Amino acid sequence: MREFVKSAYSYSSLPNPPLELPDFPAIVPESPESLVNQARGLYLIDRSGFNHRLSVIVNERTPDYVKRNIDPETAKQKWMSNNVNSISETLICRISRDWLSAALDEDAPDTDRWYMGVSLLIGLALSGSEDARKEGFHLLSSIAMAKKPGTWAAMISGPHQIDWSPANDPHSDEPPHPSGVLAASNILDSLTRGDDSSSEVLPYWLENLTANKQLCDLLEVDRRL
Repeated sequence: MREFVKSAYSYSSLPNPPLELPDFPAIVPESPESLVNQARGLYLIDRSGFNHRLSVIVNERTPDYVKRNIDPETAKQKWMSNNVNSISETLICRISRDWLSAALDEDAPDTDRWYMGVSLLIGLALSGSEDARKEGFHLLSSIAMAKKPGTWAAMISGPHQIDWSPANDPHSDEPPHPSGVLAASNILDSLTRGDDSSSEVLPYWLENLTANKQLCDLLEVDRRL
């Protein structure tokens, strides 16, 4: 986690949160270490939640041959040891998603979790992580829309779909959030500066952005391709 946070800091200043309450303005972290310490504090407070995420990931990804082993627990421990980096990246990606979800809560946006969540997303992407490539695009789009991840899936519909009709799309006219677009643009700019992210993650995100005309135009996808 420390590695990803420091990496995000090294390429660019972190984007400001799209949402914040007037009475509780965002406080920009002074350093990557201060952000890491905040994250560590959250882990200590919510250790059971951390362990639950890890358990879910392991159960999802444990191969059948491990489960059928005569000693499945020993086999699972060996499999986890051999795949610790991949499991860790998936865990960090899901933590980032949860923190960004709290930051994009329209009623009570958590700006502390914003900086922690977005730094992990950027750091993962800069590393060329497969999890960032597959899962990060929806997080980026959620940031641009200033909507919690998983709450606006219907909004990705559009003319690229054969059966799409604007009359049947309740979200077709809902615009991205101006501050969210600025934050998403900042993230894309950071990815262009990294060798791994610019080749392994950024092209995939840009390709997916072309399916959303509003985001494609506002994030200047044509210029970035």
